[in-house]
Amino acid sequence: MSELFFVLKTVLFSALVLMALQFKVAGSTLEQHSQRWIYHSRIGGEMQTIARGAVRAGYEGWDWLQVQISENTKKNTQERTASARSRSDDLE
Repeated sequence: MSELFFVLKTVLFSALVLMALQFKVAGSTLEQHSQRWIYHSRIGGEMQTIARGAVRAGYEGWDWLQVQISENTKKNTQERTASARSRSDDLE
């Protein structure tokens, strides 16, 4: 029952916030004011730079991981091949 109460409370709060953002102040809504502030603030640009850096770090980390995996796979394959050859030489 508490989950249902949480969902209803969240929906009600969201509806109230959306209604409050539609109030007009100085010719435009609070939503438009906040959107303008977000786009023109210095923090918005900094957040964009941080996000861009995080995405780049993710790509570089993924590339590094793929190289490590492929090198490990090649090394393991070579070791298995050498081991199989030595076993076959022992049998002959």
